[in-house]
Amino acid sequence: MTRGDDAMTFELTEEQRMIQETARNFA
Repeated sequence: MTRGDDAMTFELTEEQRMIQETARNFA
């Protein structure tokens, strides 16, 4: 895995975590 792929995966994880927290706030 290249560093670029790893960074992209981390960004996706961070974005999904933020989305989940936002969904919890609206739940």
